[in-house]
Amino acid sequence: MGKPTALWAAKGKTVMSKSVMQSAEESYLSRRTSNLHKHHIYFGNPNRRLSEKYGCWCWLTEEEHTGFKGVHHNRELDLLLKCKYEKFMEVFGRNYI
Repeated sequence: MGKPTALWAAKGKTVMSKSVMQSAEESYLSRRTSNLHKHHIYFGNPNRRLSEKYGCWCWLTEEEHTGFKGVHHNRELDLLLKCKYEKFMEVFGRNYI
C-alpha cells in the first residue's frame, strides 16, 4: 500500500492534505529551505480547516510569511497566492480577484 495522501487528526475531524501548490518542502516564493512557516492560503475560522482539508497551504520563510513585506502584511501578495488555487470559488464561495 502506498503513502497516504492525507493525515487524520484526533477523532478524524480534521484532514491535513498535502499542499496542492507545491510538493517540495521549500519556500513557494524563494525556494529557500530554512526557517520555513506553513502559510494557510485561506485563514480564519473555518477557512483554516478548509485550507488544511483541501491542501490550500504552502511553505514560506518567516520573513515572507510574517515579516514587514510578508503575506500577512501585503494584500497584493496575499491575493497572488489565493489566485494560484483554482478551486477557491467552489470551496470558499468567495472571489478574491
